[in-house]
Amino acid sequence: MSWPRDPELDEIFPTPEHRSRLELLSENPPHRIEPDLMYRATLRRRLMQEAWAMAEPGLPWWRRLLAPPGLAWAGATIGVLLIAFLAYTLTVSPTTSGKTVAWNSPLQDAHAVATVQPIVLTFKEPVDHHSVEAAVRIEPATTVTYEWQGNDLKVTPVNRLAPGTQYQVSLAPSARTESGQPVPVRPAVVFVTQPAPPATPVPTPTPAAGVTAEQVLGSVGAAPAAWSRDGSTLYLITPDGALEAYTVATGKTGVVASGVTRVAVGPDGTPAYASGGEVSYGQQKLTADRPLALGFRNGRLLVLAGRSVLTVAEQPAAQPPAPETSASPTATSSPATPSPSASPSATTPSPTPAAPTQLASLGQDPSAGDFSPNGDRLAYLTSGGLHVLELSTGKDSVIGSATGLGDWSPDSSRYAYLDVDGAHISDGHAAVLLTAATGLSGLSWSGGDDLLLAGSSGISLVHADGSELHLLSPGAYGQPDWAPGAGVFAFHRAGQLFTARVPSARPAPASTQEDVLDAFLQARGAGNAEGANSYLDDAGKKAFAGLKLVYKGNDGQLVSYSVLFSQPGRAVVRLVIAQGQDRRVVMETLTFARQGSAKTMVHGVTETGAPPLGSGPNVLSVTATGHQLRVTFDADLDPATIAGVSLSGVRGQNSYDASSRTVMIDIGSALVPGNTYTLGVTADVKDVNHAPATPFKLDLLGPPLT
Repeated sequence: MSWPRDPELDEIFPTPEHRSRLELLSENPPHRIEPDLMYRATLRRRLMQEAWAMAEPGLPWWRRLLAPPGLAWAGATIGVLLIAFLAYTLTVSPTTSGKTVAWNSPLQDAHAVATVQPIVLTFKEPVDHHSVEAAVRIEPATTVTYEWQGNDLKVTPVNRLAPGTQYQVSLAPSARTESGQPVPVRPAVVFVTQPAPPATPVPTPTPAAGVTAEQVLGSVGAAPAAWSRDGSTLYLITPDGALEAYTVATGKTGVVASGVTRVAVGPDGTPAYASGGEVSYGQQKLTADRPLALGFRNGRLLVLAGRSVLTVAEQPAAQPPAPETSASPTATSSPATPSPSASPSATTPSPTPAAPTQLASLGQDPSAGDFSPNGDRLAYLTSGGLHVLELSTGKDSVIGSATGLGDWSPDSSRYAYLDVDGAHISDGHAAVLLTAATGLSGLSWSGGDDLLLAGSSGISLVHADGSELHLLSPGAYGQPDWAPGAGVFAFHRAGQLFTARVPSARPAPASTQEDVLDAFLQARGAGNAEGANSYLDDAGKKAFAGLKLVYKGNDGQLVSYSVLFSQPGRAVVRLVIAQGQDRRVVMETLTFARQGSAKTMVHGVTETGAPPLGSGPNVLSVTATGHQLRVTFDADLDPATIAGVSLSGVRGQNSYDASSRTVMIDIGSALVPGNTYTLGVTADVKDVNHAPATPFKLDLLGPPLT
C-alpha cells in the first residue's frame, strides 16, 4: 500500500531514514478509543455550562468588585497601605518619652487657708525647675520666692496672702519636664484664705486677779494629763509610765497602773489608758498598739490607732478606781500598786478583750488626735495641717496649718488651736483668728467661754469671741489644761507638772458692732440660717425677708466674704457667690442699732450688684486711721500706678506699703461733716504683672476720720 507524498513531511523528514520510519509507523495505525458514557455526560454538561455563561449578560462592576477575587485584591491593597503608614510613623514622626507629668497641690479646694501658709505644688515626675518657676501664675498677683524639695515646689509669698480672698494657681504651657516635654495643662488650683480677723484687744499689763496657789506635782512625760469630768482628780503619766491619780481636795496621789502611754477619763469618771498594746476602760479592753487618741461616744470607748478610728460593740458597766471615789487615797483606800505587768487585782474581774469595730478611716497618716467631748468629731494633725473628721458622716475638713493640737469647747461645737499667726477657733469647717498674740505654746478651754493662752512670757485669759484679753501672770507656762467646772488648771514647766488657781469664767461683755458683724458673716458663711437670724432685730428680719440670708442649693454657695468698709452704724460687705464654675459678686450695706444697753443687732440691709472680680487687683478693704485713708488690695501693686486711687473733692498724697498691699491717702482735715465722698479706683492701677485693677467705687460719709 502506497501513500501520496506529502511535501511538508518531506521538509520535516528529509533523510531516507526518517522517511523509512514514517512509512513503518503509517503501516500500523493506533487503535481507536471510544469514550465511555460517563465521560461523554460530563463533557456535555461542562460545554453547556460554558455556553450558558457566555450567553448571559455581564455582571455590574460593583458585583464584580465584591466578588471573591475583588475582595482579595482589596485586602491586599489595604495591608500594603497600613504597612507603609506604620513604617512612615516609626521613621518620620518625632519620638516622645511617653510619660505624663501630673501635678497637684494639697491646697486644692481648701478654705480658711492661713495667710502665711506656703503654696506647695507636687509633681509626679522630675521637671525643669527654671521653666516651671517661670510658668507659675498666681491670681491675684503675688510676689513669691521658690524653694524645691525633691519634686515639690514650695511657693512662699514675700508678704502674707490677702485674707478672705480666692486664689488661683496655674502653670503656663512653657513649663517643661527634665526631658524637655511640656508639662500637661490642668485646671488651676483654687483655694480661699481665712477671713480678716477682727481688731485684737491689747492685753492689760497688770491684771486685777491672776494665777495663785501654784503647786508642783512632779516630773511627767510627754503624754498629756487628763482631768475627771468634775475637776476633782487629775490623771498624769510619769516619765517611767506610771499612771497616777492626783486628788485636788487632799493633794495626795495614788498609782493606778504602770507602763501607760496615754490616758483619758470617761463620762463616769473611769480612766481609760493604753498599756502593753491594749487599751483598758473599766471592764472593757481593746487591742491597739500605742494609740494616738482616746475618747468616748455614747458610753463606748473610741481609739485612734494609725489611720483607723476603732470602737467596741458593747460598753460594760465600768467601776471607777479608788483614787476617783476616795477623798483621801491612803494606803488602805487606794488600789495596790500594780506589778510591772499591770495585772488586775484578784478581787477585780479581768477585762475581756473586745473585738474592735472600725468606725472610720483617715485618708492620711495622723501624727496626733483629739476626740471631742461628745465623741462625734475628731481633730487630728497630718503633714498637710489640721483636719476635723465628722464621725457620723465621714466628712473630713482641712482647717489649715497648725503648730499642734488645741482644745475642744465643752459643747464640742468649736476647736481652738495655735499656728504661727496666733490662736484660732474653728467650727469644724472654717477658722477665724482669735488673737494674733505670738509666742504661744498651748491653750485650754474653760467650762464656759473663756480660754487660757500660755507661752514662755506668761499666761493670759481671753473670751471666746476674742474680747477682754488680759495677762494673768508673767513667766513660763506650757500645755495648760483647765479643770472642768473648777478654778484650777494644770500646766507644764521645765519637765514638771504644776497646778494653780485661776479666776473663774466671766460673763460675755457687751457686744460691739465688729463682734456682731464678724459672727453674723461667719454664720452665713457656714450656711447656719438660725445662727445668722439671731443677729437680726425685727427691722433686720424684715429687710432680709426678700433677700438671701444664707446661700444653699440652687442659690449657689458663699465661698468668700470681706468687710470693705465699716464706720459706726454702717458697714459695706462684699459676698462672692459660686454657682458651678461661675462667680458673682453681691454688695451689701448693713446698718446696725443697739438694743438696750449692751446688745448690737443688724438693723437693715441694702443689696446691689457689682461687676465680677477681675484677674487684676481688687479692693479688699478700706479703713480710716487718723487723717489717712487706707485702701488694701488683694494683689501686689506696681507702685508707679497708685495714682489711680483717689477720693473725690480731696487732693491727698498717695503712698504705697508693699508689705500689706495698701495704698494710703493722706487727706489731712479736708473732709466736711455730713458730706458724701466717693472713693474711686480706676483701671490705671496695675499689679506687678501689669494686669489692670477692677474699677471700684465706695461712698463715704464725712468725716469718717478722727
